[in-house]
Amino acid sequence: RIGAPITQEDRQFMWFQNGKRNFAPMFLDQMKPWMKLHKNVARREQIPPPVLPEVAVVGRSNCGKSTLVNTLAGRQNSKTSKIPGSTESLLFWKMGKPPVIMLVDLPGYGFAYQGEEKRTEWTELSLFYLSHRSNLKRVLVLVDARRGLMQSDREMISFLERYGVKWQVVVTKCDLLKPRFLAKRLVIMQQILDTEFKGSIGPMIPLSALAKQGVDELRIVLNSFKLDRRTVVNGIEERLLDMREAKRVKRVEKRKKRLAARK
Repeated sequence: RIGAPITQEDRQFMWFQNGKRNFAPMFLDQMKPWMKLHKNVARREQIPPPVLPEVAVVGRSNCGKSTLVNTLAGRQNSKTSKIPGSTESLLFWKMGKPPVIMLVDLPGYGFAYQGEEKRTEWTELSLFYLSHRSNLKRVLVLVDARRGLMQSDREMISFLERYGVKWQVVVTKCDLLKPRFLAKRLVIMQQILDTEFKGSIGPMIPLSALAKQGVDELRIVLNSFKLDRRTVVNGIEERLLDMREAKRVKRVEKRKKRLAARK
């Protein structure tokens, strides 16, 4: 049978791939990394200082943002719901132990079972965060494979391009479409992105969080943004606490080079 395991090593590998790997994924160079809610932000003044590299997750309501955050770490810390609009604030998730990156789960745009005033408040807060965050490395724009790129998705991408924010499209719930329909949908979406927008940083990533398909590709992308907590200064390895400490070390090194050049 094609694809059937032949040796004991093959059987062990397939057992790990199909079972344990789904529950204990490798992410940020850690096995099933620690995931903790750092802050639940409902107002501008509550936004925490930029101490870790951040990746924001945006998309229409009920497109799978919270589910994806859980799947990346192999945990179920973030509350999920089938009801659109269940996330009503900015959720800052510290990932790793020690933390090396922050995933920010933003409220969904579009339809939600909430009042107009409430939706306007969290939309304004989300747009303020996206346009003013200095340590924001990338914005993942999640698009439901069943719906494709809708007008609200295009407006969000246009907003990100206007403010020079790096973005990348992630197509979710791909397991709910038949392969031939999915292939057509991805081709159409790619054509729209190529003709209407020019600021995409990486290729479109199709995946299914529940079926654990395509998530590893996204983990590799996010792994490149994590904070490297070790650096070498004067031949001595030092440990960095956060991005502010890393900037301080760089300033000290530049000052030493300037003083050496004057001599």
